Amino acid sequence: MAYDAVWALAVAANSLVEDGATEFGGSQMQEALRSISFEGVTGTVDFESSGDREVGVGFTIMNWASSDGYNTLGNWDNTNGLVYGDGAEASIVYSTEDNSRPPDIVEENLIATLNIGFLHPVYKESFEYDAGGHNRLVGSLMAINDINADPDILPDTVVNFEFLDSKRSSGVALQGAMSHATTSFGNYGAHAVVGPASSGPSMNAQLVLKNFGIPQISYVATHMLLPCPPPPCPANPPLTATLAGTLPLPRTCPTPASTPRSSARPRPTRSRARRSPSSSTRTSTSPTCAS
Repeated sequence: MAYDAVWALAVAANSLVEDGATEFGGSQMQEALRSISFEGVTGTVDFESSGDREVGVGFTIMNWASSDGYNTLGNWDNTNGLVYGDGAEASIVYSTEDNSRPPDIVEENLIATLNIGFLHPVYKESFEYDAGGHNRLVGSLMAINDINADPDILPDTVVNFEFLDSKRSSGVALQGAMSHATTSFGNYGAHAVVGPASSGPSMNAQLVLKNFGIPQISYVATHMLLPCPPPPCPANPPLTATLAGTLPLPRTCPTPASTPRSSARPRPTRSRARRSPSSSTRTSTSPTCAS
């Protein structure tokens, strides 16, 4: 059948060449495959509109019965479907522990998974215990439990997590971000990452995660190179979140120093009328983002 599969592609491409084509696009090849018909080593090769082979082939269905080798169960062809031999269906050997038939999979009840990677500092590189990072890990785990137990959010979905200690280190955070992007969750990678704490580790993790298109929510990161609220930035900004997977780096928060201005220093205007001290005005600049 593999032999005929290659020939099918060649016959389809040849039909395109005969029609004047010089390139073989995917959609053109699909259309050509549906219109070809030729005699291959396995019989007539042609395809239905759905892509299934139309005629010319049948299968013998066999069941591996361990030490007894293979047992023939029946035959399948495109016209009659699967036809079991006498008593063959009852003799099927299943791979379950008690040889019982596995349950049928109902498509609409398949459980989806959301994989969230954690980067929390629990022990610093000096092996010093990080109580704040530990508390954030506990809070994250509580959220996972509450979400999985709530029937009103993410139905038919299980939220999984994988934790890596970022050690409040920029280098370790970068390594952890790479692991979450590539090898975590059985080499499937994380769908999103929470953490790490502090601006330096968060920025390094962002360098990796944004290239994999993985969103990152950093719960304590206020550096100017991270996404920032519109100016004026608060002198003591609240805990901010950054989406490393969707926002470019660097992105500076506008400050008075980056605002274009003339080379001459502006002089405050004065009125000739006398004013009381309480009515005097002052010019002030917006505070820069806290680092």
